[in-house]
Amino acid sequence: GSKTCVQKSSRKFESSRTWLGKKIITLIQVSEVAAGPSKSKKAGAPVDNEEFYKVTDAIEYPGDPERLLRHLDPGSVGYVNTRTLRILNEQKSEEKAVPQFLKKYAEHRQALLDQKIASVVIPPAKELLAKQDTLRENCLEEWHTKREARNAKGDFIKALTNKFGSIAKAWRLALDPELKYAIENVDQLMKGLKRAGQMPPDGGEHALRTIAERLFQACQSKETEQITLDCLDPKTPAMMEKFKDRCEERFGSLQDAFESVDVEGVGIVSREDFRLLCHEVKATDGIFRLMEFLDPKRTGEIRLSLIDGEVTEDAMLATQTRRQMQKSQEHSAGVVAGLEQATQERAKRPARRALDQMKQQLRLKHGSLPRAWKTVHGSAIKDVGRDGRLRFFEHVGMDSRQAALAWELVPKIDEKLSLAQFEPRVGQDFEALRQKIKERYGSNIAMMNELDDGSGSMDFQRFLELCYECQFRGNERRVFEYLEEDETIDFERIDEKAAKELQEQKAQAKRREEEERRKMRRKKAERKAKKAKTKAPEPDPSEPEEQASLQEEEPPKVKPEVHRPKAPTGLGHLCLAMKPPQVKLGKTSSLPSLRIVRSQWNDRHHIADHIGNRDMNLIHVLTSVDTKEQEKCIARVRRKIAENPTMAWYEEQLRLEEERNAQIWAPDSDEGEGEEEEALETEQPVEQ
Repeated sequence: GSKTCVQKSSRKFESSRTWLGKKIITLIQVSEVAAGPSKSKKAGAPVDNEEFYKVTDAIEYPGDPERLLRHLDPGSVGYVNTRTLRILNEQKSEEKAVPQFLKKYAEHRQALLDQKIASVVIPPAKELLAKQDTLRENCLEEWHTKREARNAKGDFIKALTNKFGSIAKAWRLALDPELKYAIENVDQLMKGLKRAGQMPPDGGEHALRTIAERLFQACQSKETEQITLDCLDPKTPAMMEKFKDRCEERFGSLQDAFESVDVEGVGIVSREDFRLLCHEVKATDGIFRLMEFLDPKRTGEIRLSLIDGEVTEDAMLATQTRRQMQKSQEHSAGVVAGLEQATQERAKRPARRALDQMKQQLRLKHGSLPRAWKTVHGSAIKDVGRDGRLRFFEHVGMDSRQAALAWELVPKIDEKLSLAQFEPRVGQDFEALRQKIKERYGSNIAMMNELDDGSGSMDFQRFLELCYECQFRGNERRVFEYLEEDETIDFERIDEKAAKELQEQKAQAKRREEEERRKMRRKKAERKAKKAKTKAPEPDPSEPEEQASLQEEEPPKVKPEVHRPKAPTGLGHLCLAMKPPQVKLGKTSSLPSLRIVRSQWNDRHHIADHIGNRDMNLIHVLTSVDTKEQEKCIARVRRKIAENPTMAWYEEQLRLEEERNAQIWAPDSDEGEGEEEEALETEQPVEQ
């Protein structure tokens, strides 16, 4: 077999070398240059198959190039080696070149096999034990080295935390005050250790360098071989990225968030403004870390460039351009608006904060502001001045400076303050209640006429019934506490004019009633007198007959008879006697079980709705909310499967497929049988 292979390879190479000629030398040189200086000529370099095919196409080789490639690649590695081409090209006789090439190839394969066998052969016991001992000692030494590095890193972080309070603050103040965001070498780390006060007690610079080298090896990143804040405190950079993402979700972009908090366009905001921004974007779990990193010296100012410098510059430019445009518009219009108005609003923040704090303490102490107002001032309708305002602050234990700030903030009329001005929601609820009363009863007088029990007031239970009847949606208890006196509400507190009109109407009704009673008593007296006159006295014989005739009893008056029409008989022209039968549904003890298919609208708020994730909201609506069509499709599929099971459908389809195949192949089988019969008659084999 090898002799035949040699003969075939010799003939193949002899024909190829005749066609290749000097092209083979060029192919060898190009392949060795492409492989680089690392590949020696003795080991050879791989020849690109495309280059090999290009050479065969250029010389118009008549044979099969792939078969020639297989002959020149006895190891089936997929390419030709320049060492093979050089050996075959240097030999003048093909009969010697091919055996020599195959011999060297066999020797090379044998050497590789010997190496593989030597690698899997079990060495002697002593040698194996010595090797295992060496490996174990190396592993222990590596483990101890890693543990020492881990302990050194932990001690270093603990020392920085004890001295500065946090790693972010230590990084800004000691390790990276120049804001290079990385420690590139040991010398920079030594300077940071000096600033952090991590000097060894003895040994000087040499001991410090030793410690710095050990810490640099323990703390550096394997990818960059530098120490960054992420290596010492990965939570702070993660919180910074989370803060940026939340700003983009809330405002649409980080630049818009910076423009909203930095209204003056200077790139600097206060700690309080930054804290409010973190609350607005729902990133409250990392406020302390971010503030320690952005303002380590507690100056009260935070530079936005530490978060993102490029975005800060763009936000400053946009804000300053907008400020210039607004200033030009304000000067032309002559009104306070835009930035000046925003500046005034920021100046009012301390006063508003003091006012909110006082209201919160009053609510905690008395339960509600109307109750606190009555406790301090005695009446809910009483207006107070500056002294009464100060009593409020003294009542909750706040100083006069905060009271002065809050007094300038609240709206007043002639330096007088009412409960409705102090708590605007009370006045708003009261006006809403009066509007609902007008909608329900038409006027306040109609409401008072219906609810009045004679006292001109109502208690809490009747007030709740009034709110329920009017469909009042405000705080009923707060309005009741604002209007009530001695646990009842006088109608004059709701509408004084209507209450007075109601009293006048009551007085007029009472006068009319008294007048009617007097008339009735007068008529009754007249009737009695008339009856007394109509009675005839007994005749006195001594009196003359004329007087007796005058006192004769008058005859009784006869009432005229009233003729009324007779009641109609029969049905009449309206057929009133005919009544349609009443049709009623039969009573049932159970309700029909109807499965109503609805969309899952309760799940529509599971994804935050803002300008940055409209695509996610659309996908969520189509997949999880608007599921009505999906459920209908599932019901149709289940109904069809119940009507026609899957296995029955499969069997039906197989039967139909067999019938179609039988119809398709039936003519071909008849022709084949006819050909076989003709072949048997002519004693000739049938072609398959």
